[in-house]
Amino acid sequence: MSRRALTLTLAPAGAGLQLAVRAGAEGCLRLDLAPVLRGEPGPPGAAGSELLQLTAAVALSGHRVIAQDGDGHAIYADSGDGSALVALGVSEHAATSGGPVTVRQFGALAWPAGGLTPGAPVFLGAAGQVSHLPPVTGFVRQVAVALSANRIQVGIGPAFDQE
Repeated sequence: MSRRALTLTLAPAGAGLQLAVRAGAEGCLRLDLAPVLRGEPGPPGAAGSELLQLTAAVALSGHRVIAQDGDGHAIYADSGDGSALVALGVSEHAATSGGPVTVRQFGALAWPAGGLTPGAPVFLGAAGQVSHLPPVTGFVRQVAVALSANRIQVGIGPAFDQE
């Protein structure tokens, strides 16, 4: 299958934006917008972190999908409400209310409960729980892929409202 790209460059006075439109998976279009700057490259920026340290708003179980409340504290994300839109990652361990919790935003994570289907997507469900089946109401949000029966690759995808 050949992929065709259309590139449009807008360049006002020495700097501009480049918009690239490419065919993506299953016939979807992918839009990339990147600045086009002139001059020498700057120093490298800080690396992103796969782990986020938060304070638990309530007692939290390990291996649940986590969002933040209005105060910045960790809560369960839920496919049935707006917290699904701000899911951050998966808790690596349990936490007491007010205690620290480590949230994996991306990367591999052991899944002690086991029972996963290798290669299958993992979706956000109610109260931070996950399932191989997407919810039938609310928001559909893939949060990981099962690498094996007891290991996932965390990667929070976009949320889609079913209503």
